Amino acid sequence: MFFVLSGGQGGNNKSPSIGNNSGLLEKVIMKIANGADDVNNMRQYSKQLIKKFDKDNDGFISINELT
Repeated sequence: MFFVLSGGQGGNNKSPSIGNNSGLLEKVIMKIANGADDVNNMRQYSKQLIKKFDKDNDGFISINELT
């Protein structure tokens, strides 16, 4: 996940890279991690993340949608 968020190749490249901005990276990771303790499995949590953050309903969560 860090590799994709930090601008590495892979994942959905429609979002801007957050590069070396560690404050923004920490904010994004905290948003993703928040609520993980309330679910039983990763599949369920992934579905909840998409539903919560995919504002444009394209099936992907972009950096823009998390910031």
